[in-house]
Amino acid sequence: MLNERGSKVGYQVRFERSRTKATRILFLTEGLLLRQMQMDPFLSDYDVIVLDEVHERHWQTDCLLGLVKCLIVVRPKLRVVLMSATINVNTFAKFFNDCPIIQVNFFYFRINLWHKMI
Repeated sequence: MLNERGSKVGYQVRFERSRTKATRILFLTEGLLLRQMQMDPFLSDYDVIVLDEVHERHWQTDCLLGLVKCLIVVRPKLRVVLMSATINVNTFAKFFNDCPIIQVNFFYFRINLWHKMI
């Protein structure tokens, strides 16, 4: 479970968190990552930042993209992964100085729904 003591995977939302010193992967919202940047502008505790659904343009994601772009200049070993199923790859790659692109092709699988009348 995520909230077991010593778990390597944790999460943090506005009023709840499950995280220990043993946590190695932390899921959190864009807003909380921005708040952490206020306390530690270099995000010293992180080696990799994954931003999912970056095509959904809202102010928190846009701020993070700009701040992370500046951050990788002073922390060149920091890895940033941008993810989206519908992203305009060239726009984001250009914004990040023609960064490498990894495209993952996937297949859709049929989903069967089973339900029972109650």
